[in-house]
Amino acid sequence: MAVAAKELAELEKRLVLHNWINGLLGYGSTGELLSDLKDADEGFDGEGRSYVLSRIMTRESRLKVSPADLERYDENIRRHVEAINRNRAEPVVLKYFQHLAALYTELLLDHRFNRREELLRDLNDFAGRQEDEPIRFTQGDLDRAAFWMATGSGKTLLMHLNYLQFLHYNREGGEPLDNILLITPNERLTEQHLDEMRLSGIPCERFSGAESGLNLGERDMVRATEITKVKEEKKGAGVSVDVESFEGRNLVFVDEGHKGAATGLKSGEEQAWLNIRRRLGNGGFTFEYSATFGQALAKGGNKEKTELIEGYGKSILFDYSYRYFYGDGYGKDFRLLNLKDSGGEYQDLLLLGNLLSFYQQKLCYADLGERVEEYNLAPPLWIMVGSKVDSNADQRSDVYDVACFFHRFLKNEDGWSVGNIKRLVEGESGLRDGDGRDVFEDRFRYLKESGQGVEDLFRDILRRVFRAKAGG
Repeated sequence: MAVAAKELAELEKRLVLHNWINGLLGYGSTGELLSDLKDADEGFDGEGRSYVLSRIMTRESRLKVSPADLERYDENIRRHVEAINRNRAEPVVLKYFQHLAALYTELLLDHRFNRREELLRDLNDFAGRQEDEPIRFTQGDLDRAAFWMATGSGKTLLMHLNYLQFLHYNREGGEPLDNILLITPNERLTEQHLDEMRLSGIPCERFSGAESGLNLGERDMVRATEITKVKEEKKGAGVSVDVESFEGRNLVFVDEGHKGAATGLKSGEEQAWLNIRRRLGNGGFTFEYSATFGQALAKGGNKEKTELIEGYGKSILFDYSYRYFYGDGYGKDFRLLNLKDSGGEYQDLLLLGNLLSFYQQKLCYADLGERVEEYNLAPPLWIMVGSKVDSNADQRSDVYDVACFFHRFLKNEDGWSVGNIKRLVEGESGLRDGDGRDVFEDRFRYLKESGQGVEDLFRDILRRVFRAKAGG
């Protein structure tokens, strides 16, 4: 179910915790914050100060945090990044938004552990000045932080930093932990998290439910399991554990934090998961991570949506949701071409245009050489998505159509492939959009500027895309 734009806009307006820290750093909105800092260099200078902090400090007249505190937070982040990199062959360098998420965590944890009553008062004062009906924070609301960050923005790395950050503050002013738990949606993600934690030097193990004791064992050990294996009441045999076994003062990390957020589902399963997560975090602290917190608003009735908006408004610490991710150039561009004729010559020309687009990306990637490393880019992929696999008397399958196109292109009978490459590169495919323009007009500028002739382009496609120099 799609999330209504109105509901997402309402959630973004109600991010009280996040906006309060924006104000501490002298920013009136998330957009202003990100726009000002997106061009800051990555990493730390020769004196150990991050370039992000140096940019923030230029706004000293607007800051509501002391420079000494900001320097301390920045030093903590530097030490934690060094710890994560100790065993890595390729060291992690924080993107500006990752550094900001870590800085926001420092601000929250420092206030929570060392100025808790002041934090509660300041949040309620700030919430009371908002135009909408004010959100009221309670003591329990200070024990949860959520990160609304797009897929691919580094939530896993942030989780490792948050682990080190919480332990740092807890050792200075907290109480011993009974458990450190990582809750995931499925086994695949559990294994992936464990592999990543080991790279960061974080002690971790899979919790299977078969252990004889539930004490921490090794100091600061993270125990990972799936939400489906933690039960409100264990019944019968099987790999699961009663949630009561984990009750105590826990540090809990929840991947895909929106799961279980909405009530009113037929099975009641997600509500049960939400209850379990609340019980696990009660008396301790919970970090949640999701790219799609807003999706939970698509479920349940008006009462549930209102409760979710208020709950997320009090817990979302950093907002780098997809619109900001896309605005920074990390998202995906797409182009839809709808043609009246879905088969025959038009279809093969469209597939040829798709092939040329993919080849152009591969050529550009190769020409950029080592410069692609700055953006962590992997080689381009070409994916065909279809709806029909089997053919019948009435309709051919998508798989068959693509295979026929490959055959036609590779064979180049009567010069079909070479001739039509020329048409498409010149923007003369004959396929028109609603305004009468060729749909491939100016789409292959990089190929035209490469200086290759049409025959050379065809042979290079055979080599780079199909690994078949001879075609056939």
